[in-house]
Amino acid sequence: MKITKRKIQAVLTVISLALVVFVAAGYSAAGKPSLSKKEVKALIASAKTKEDHLKLADFYKGEAVRAEAKDHDEMAEMYRKKPTPMAVKHPEAFGEGHCKEIARRYRESAAKTQELAAMHEQLAATAEQKQP
Repeated sequence: MKITKRKIQAVLTVISLALVVFVAAGYSAAGKPSLSKKEVKALIASAKTKEDHLKLADFYKGEAVRAEAKDHDEMAEMYRKKPTPMAVKHPEAFGEGHCKEIARRYRESAAKTQELAAMHEQLAATAEQKQP
């Protein structure tokens, strides 16, 4: 059986993606229990107490910390060093260009998520002041 460069790259890509999944799962399992989407929606609609807003702030902080941007930066560097034929032909759709764009979007999302966390921390401080 002849192992080609393309097969090796495919295997490395699958291993990289599996690693990303395990790292993301580790981040959510390592910290506080994460809220479900349903719980987040319910809290957003009904948050009044300091505890409610702190739960939301913690949720948003956890979302912002996830390592996807860094993972995609590393993948972009791998593709830069060893581009695939498809990445050479379509640089923005595959390989380095694609990974750089995904990393940029994750960073943008993380920044907005941090803003939401800060907002809920401010709301928690306000809620605390209003309670006797």
